Amino acid sequence: MESPKTIQTYTNPDEPIQTPGIQVSSENSQIQAFDIDKLALAVAWAETGNCTKGSAISHNNCFGIMTWHRGFRELKHYNSHEESFEDFKRIWLEKYDGHPSYYAAQRWTGNPKPDNWLKIVDFYYFN
Repeated sequence: MESPKTIQTYTNPDEPIQTPGIQVSSENSQIQAFDIDKLALAVAWAETGNCTKGSAISHNNCFGIMTWHRGFRELKHYNSHEESFEDFKRIWLEKYDGHPSYYAAQRWTGNPKPDNWLKIVDFYYFN
C-alpha cells in the first residue's frame, strides 16, 4: 500500500503548512481532484453573484481580489471579467490546495463568515 499524503493548507501566502492529522491515501485521492474552472465560477457566484454586483461592476473584479498598490489594500482593477477569472485561477493554483476547505475559506474571505462562503461555493461547484 502506498503511504498516505498530507494535505496542505495555507495561512500565509508565502508559507505552506501541513494540517496535522489529515491524511489522504491513494484510495481516496479523488477528494483532492477538482476543476479549477468550476471553482472559479462558484467563487464568482459567492463573491459577486456571478459578476453582476459590487466589484465586478466597478472593477471588472468578479472575486473581490485585493492588491496592496500604493502601500494600502484596495480592490484590484481588471480590464475584463475574463482577466479577473484568469488571475483568480492563477492565485488559487499558486496559493491554495484543491477544493476549498474551511481554512482556505477563512483565508480567502479574510475570515468574515467563511462557513457561509464555503456553503455558497460548494452549492455552485457541485450543482
